[in-house]
Amino acid sequence: MEHTFTEDESREAVRYVGGGDRNIDAFLDLQPDYNGTMRFRIQDGQIFTFAIGSVQNSGSPNYLHTISETGGNLPWFAIEDFKGSDTTNVNLKRTLSGCVIDTFTVRGREGEVIEGELNYSTSTVLFASGARTSVTASTAIPYMWDDVLLTVSGAGLSGANLFPGDGSLTELKDFEWTINNNIVKPFYLRNSRFMDQPIPGPRDYSFNITLNLARGTGAGLYNNAYKTGSDVNMTLFVFRTSGADANSSADTFRIAMSGCKITNMDMPTTVEDVQETRMEIQPTACTVLFRDTTETYAYFL
Repeated sequence: MEHTFTEDESREAVRYVGGGDRNIDAFLDLQPDYNGTMRFRIQDGQIFTFAIGSVQNSGSPNYLHTISETGGNLPWFAIEDFKGSDTTNVNLKRTLSGCVIDTFTVRGREGEVIEGELNYSTSTVLFASGARTSVTASTAIPYMWDDVLLTVSGAGLSGANLFPGDGSLTELKDFEWTINNNIVKPFYLRNSRFMDQPIPGPRDYSFNITLNLARGTGAGLYNNAYKTGSDVNMTLFVFRTSGADANSSADTFRIAMSGCKITNMDMPTTVEDVQETRMEIQPTACTVLFRDTTETYAYFL
C-alpha cells in the first residue's frame, strides 16, 4: 500500500505600502488544504462504504454487505500515518480524522492484482511522537484478474450471434471503475480557518474497458448500444469461489451498474496487433455487494 498526504498551510506573503523596504512585511494564514491519496490491493469491501455512502449487513456465517448510494453526508474514516525511528521521541505520527473520499477507483489488468486508489480530504491533522497504534493485518488474499467476469444486458443485445447466453464479455483485457463525489470544501465565516464538514456534490461514475473485438462487440455493443444511444446494464463480478455469485457464496463481490451509456467507442485498425476496442461508459447508478466472513462493515457519519 502507498499513502501520500499533502499539507498546504496556505500562508500568503504580503507587502504593505510604506513598509520602508522591498521585503515581505507579513504572512497571512489562509485556509489550509489537506488532501491524500492511497493505493492498495483490494481484500474486502469496507472502503466502498465510505465512497458510496451506506451499507446493510445481513446473513450468517457468510455475511452479505449491500453498499448503496446515500443522498446525505458521506461517512468518514481516520488514517494514522506513522514513520518510526530507533531514536527515542523522534517518531513522526500524524493522525488524520474526518477523512472523506472525493474519488475512488478500482482497476484490473491482465495478469495483475485488482487495485484500488482513493483521493480524500480532511480538516484535522494531529501530531504525536509516541508509538504507533497496534493493528492486525488482514490475511485475506487480494482479488486477482482471473477472478473477474463482466456481463452486459439491454435491448437488442440478446441472440446467438451477439453474446453467449449469460451476456459475458469474455475478451476483457482491462477495466477501470471510478466514483467521483465532487466534494465541496466549505470554509465558513465562523471564527475558524479550517474546513467544515465536506459537502458531497453531484455524483459521477465512469467505467472504462478494453477488450479484443469478438462476437458481440460489433453488432451488439457498437450498433445496438453505442450508435443508437440505448442504455445497457453491466455487472462486474469478482469471484474468489469460481462461478459463484456474490448473492450466495463467500469471498465474492460485484458492482452492479444500471442505466449505462457508452459515450465513446474507439476501434483503431492496426497492421499486426489484435484488433481491440476501448470503451468509455457512464453508469447512472451503482450498487456494490460483498459476501465475506466479516460480520459488520462499520462507518461513521
